[in-house]
Amino acid sequence: MPASPTPMPTPAPGVPTGNPGYINSSTSGVLPQTGTSACDFSGPWFIETQTMSIHYIRIPSMNDQEPTITLSGVPSVDYNIQNTSLAAKATCTVTKQKVEYECYDTSSWQQSQKFAFVAASADHNGSSYGLAADFTASSLGPQGSIVTYQPYYHRRPWLSSDTTMASSVEVYNTSLTTEDCNGCSSNNIVDIFWDTPVNKFKFGGPRPGNNASFLATWHYHAQNIFNFRIEQPKYYIQGQYNYNKESFYQTTDFVDQFGQQVETESMYPAVPDLHTTWNCQAVENYGLPEYKWTRHDWS
Repeated sequence: MPASPTPMPTPAPGVPTGNPGYINSSTSGVLPQTGTSACDFSGPWFIETQTMSIHYIRIPSMNDQEPTITLSGVPSVDYNIQNTSLAAKATCTVTKQKVEYECYDTSSWQQSQKFAFVAASADHNGSSYGLAADFTASSLGPQGSIVTYQPYYHRRPWLSSDTTMASSVEVYNTSLTTEDCNGCSSNNIVDIFWDTPVNKFKFGGPRPGNNASFLATWHYHAQNIFNFRIEQPKYYIQGQYNYNKESFYQTTDFVDQFGQQVETESMYPAVPDLHTTWNCQAVENYGLPEYKWTRHDWS
């Protein structure tokens, strides 16, 4: 009987200690003054914030060894893990607001964006790849989340040229298109991949044309060709997965690349557009240009 899947841990935002620049207190410049009649610095203020939360699943890319077929039978086919990559989705939010005449202890304030890593030691099928202590900021594991525990925050006096905005997007580095005799169509990656209780590892199986693979039989007839893609940033690891193949540089580089792709609008929406010149491929043209990955802080 297969093992029951291990539930994903719930991300718990952390609060750093020992540095008043990272604590939302009246002396940090983030919260207004309270309990005082004197106002050191009033507004109006320009206040900008930025957050990003990523959820990811590591997907294997498999290939089968071509069997020797005879007239008397077909031997079983062995599969090899070529590499693994991260399928990821993220929610990114940027706000710019005008705050009228709040009192603060400082004339301006800025703090960078910091992240917490919440990695699981088991995949969605319940298979474990190490002890919980083995998965830290230097090893993202088979699945997990990366959450902003300290938002980027910038406060300064309001300028007449300033504008306000509030925007939040959900972006993906994964897409799935379908090609059949009627042409090519783009599928909702949320409905088919992220929110569907299927074995997501099958998305990395042999395709197209192999009737034993999930992507060939997922639809009503095997004549359909399915094109599941994981685009940059994909955090590629050669061969079978092992947490010892990961490093802090790789994990932080993945987050920075993700933020950069969001800023340049080079990600997928849930249902992407299709290329007009490339055969049945989705267009990476979605993101949030106000998001700035250079605000990330790994110190």
